[in-house]
Amino acid sequence: MKNFQGNYIKRISFYAGLIAFFVALGFSIFTYFRDTLKEGESLIENAKSSLAPYIKWYQEDSSKELERYRNLSKAEFEKLDVDLIIEKNLQDIKNIFEDVDILTRFILPYEENGIKKTSLDGTRVISKKMYIISALLEKQRFFDSKNTYFILNNPRRYQFFLDFQNSLETQIKKYFSDKKNLKKTSLDRIKIYYFSLILCNYALTFVPILGDIQENICQINKSIIQKTFSQYHFIQDNAKLLLDTFEEKENSLSKAQKEFEGEIRQFFIGLLESINKEQSTIQAIQSNLKKCK
Repeated sequence: MKNFQGNYIKRISFYAGLIAFFVALGFSIFTYFRDTLKEGESLIENAKSSLAPYIKWYQEDSSKELERYRNLSKAEFEKLDVDLIIEKNLQDIKNIFEDVDILTRFILPYEENGIKKTSLDGTRVISKKMYIISALLEKQRFFDSKNTYFILNNPRRYQFFLDFQNSLETQIKKYFSDKKNLKKTSLDRIKIYYFSLILCNYALTFVPILGDIQENICQINKSIIQKTFSQYHFIQDNAKLLLDTFEEKENSLSKAQKEFEGEIRQFFIGLLESINKEQSTIQAIQSNLKKCK
């Protein structure tokens, strides 16, 4: 009706026709939203079902599994297919991100269907799997004192880390490239999904690869080094964009809400500060590169 700019003294027959049109249109809109809601409900239930075994593992077995990996003897460790375990955990994280992506689109201001809790539980699973991957990488270095690599000396391992990194960056580009849409995103989706994407891309792919480069600078292909530097700027730019978006949304909240979100903001600031500190490492690598023959 708001776009209707006709003369308000037109014949009653016209209005009768207009009413009939809007009744039909209203029914079509209702049908559309009913079908959309059903489709949304299906997506939500599928995502919840997909996450359920991961969440059960997190609640019942994850801490024991992490502790077991941390306490392995050298003989026990050598019996493991470390690459297979890492690859599986990376794939699990990708799957969980897909489900959290879906669920956080449907979070409402009031929690009535468990979407927010399930989404948060999903990110907790991701966090635990990150710890497991880190523990395995560190354990391998510990048992082999001559090894100065985490990833780059193992082509198979580098490839599935690279695939994982690309999948995260694809999602970040998809949702961060349109700043207008980013500003329309709910705070919950920003906190739960977007923050986790940036954190995982930084901590799980960038940090260990940069460590490999730092310790083996003259043995690393320069194209890998440049790609890692590009990844750094990508992560840094998008972490800053996410913090700016969070703070802009935070400013529109009530005082009580701001106090709560202020604690969350410290996690965003802490992540960005950690990322910014890597700049000195990159500068040192750039300087040392000149010494390589």
